[in-house]
Amino acid sequence: MSKVLVAPGKYIQGAGELKNLGEHIINYGKKALVIVSKNGKERLKSSLEEIDQTAVELRFELFCGECTVEEVKRLTEIVKEENCEVIVGIGGGKILDTGKAIAHYLKKPVILCPTTASTNAPCSPVSVLYTTEGKFAEYLSLPMNPNLILVDTEEIVKAPIRLSVAGMGEVLATYYEGKARKNGMTEAAYAMAEQGYKILIEEGVKARIALEEGVCTKAVDKVIEANTLLSGMGFVSDETSGAHAIYNGFTMLDDSRKSYHGEKLAFSTIVWLVLENAPEEEIGEVVEFCLEVGLPVTLSDLGMKRITDEKIEMIAEAAKGDNEALGAGTKDIVAAIKAADGIGRYFKG
Repeated sequence: MSKVLVAPGKYIQGAGELKNLGEHIINYGKKALVIVSKNGKERLKSSLEEIDQTAVELRFELFCGECTVEEVKRLTEIVKEENCEVIVGIGGGKILDTGKAIAHYLKKPVILCPTTASTNAPCSPVSVLYTTEGKFAEYLSLPMNPNLILVDTEEIVKAPIRLSVAGMGEVLATYYEGKARKNGMTEAAYAMAEQGYKILIEEGVKARIALEEGVCTKAVDKVIEANTLLSGMGFVSDETSGAHAIYNGFTMLDDSRKSYHGEKLAFSTIVWLVLENAPEEEIGEVVEFCLEVGLPVTLSDLGMKRITDEKIEMIAEAAKGDNEALGAGTKDIVAAIKAADGIGRYFKG
């Protein structure tokens, strides 16, 4: 069995790094298409205005809101028309995935600047495509990792706290999926996934409190790295399995649309642990951690107001069909979802 370690070309994390974007772009080309949301462009205005454009030209384009085939095609045409040499994605996971997909199809370098620590998307050679309604459509596997990831901790601290907490859910899923498939991973990849989990347990609550005060402490800095780099490299060096399969099932429901990717992954990880009949202490540690930092532990926490057997069966069917590695039938997945919900309610008292 082959073991693989996948990594981005370069990873830079620090305060004020977004302002240095121009000097990094020039290493790949002179003109860049910069994808950013309307709100993101307004929120990042001061940092974007300080980017040195003496040697580079930036062509800004607003993101539609979903990483869809249609959006990738639209932006790809703009890159061609404007003769852009570099793709830059500034924002959350869907913008970053869109940037990676465009760069892949046009065989151009891509620089990703995550403005939240909510996802491990920056480090992965995968773009998750959705329908225009926001439902999971497919994974687009890419042959290369991003060329550069630029993480500005000052901007991440300014983002809503809930986003950084959601990123912790990604770390949980990465660790437990890696643990289940450890024999297929390099020691380095598994060590990163494991270290990310250790950082959560040791620093997660401290980081949450510091973020509430709007400051970047050492705990916050470590959690940002865990959410973005360690989770990303652990994830891309393994195949997603249980937690991600269950997560994809949740995207089929409008009820959970308002919960973030990492939030659904956190609860999906608990479901998977129940499905695997993990030790009580292990499940308890994950649930208690989620409660401490504010991750969902019940279906109602995910926004599901009317919880019916029909909805749960829909999740289970989608999860079963999405990933053979789950290794369970619809009935077992339904039971695990209900049991995980019950455990969450039990711990909430």
